[in-house]
Amino acid sequence: MEIAFSFDINYVNQTKVSISSLYKHNSDLSLLLLVVGKKSEFQNFEQWLKNKNAVYRIIEIDDYFDNTAFKGSGRHIKTVYSKFFIPEISTNERTLYLDSDTFVKSSITELNNLSFSNKILAMAITPTNDLVEHYKLTTEKFYNDGVVLLNNKMCRSFNLKEKILK
Repeated sequence: MEIAFSFDINYVNQTKVSISSLYKHNSDLSLLLLVVGKKSEFQNFEQWLKNKNAVYRIIEIDDYFDNTAFKGSGRHIKTVYSKFFIPEISTNERTLYLDSDTFVKSSITELNNLSFSNKILAMAITPTNDLVEHYKLTTEKFYNDGVVLLNNKMCRSFNLKEKILK
């Protein structure tokens, strides 16, 4: 299964912990690593991956943003929105995107067998009663965008990236 992460040089250690936890419970993984910055900045990280015998691709994501209207700032940074480029980068049917600070506690094999061929993506509902009350929101359903299973073909057909990065 393909697993994607997006991070900058400041989140290398968190990403290592996440990848280590992933490999502890899973095998037959392929990593798609979307890095903000130049690949040369991640040489030590890449050596760490080689030492783990990981199957991986490192993609410099900055260039992908050049032809978009993206004007990210604050919390809306490239590492947050990079996941929406996965369908154009990946050749796989589906990709599991994980935030760099995600700790995997068990096998993710079930996700590879999940039937969602007519869906764009799958996400878990996050309990957020405090946020609903604090912001006086009209919905109680929030989704965790740090764990997203992307149906790459449907994302491309729906033009998900273009709609989100307008």
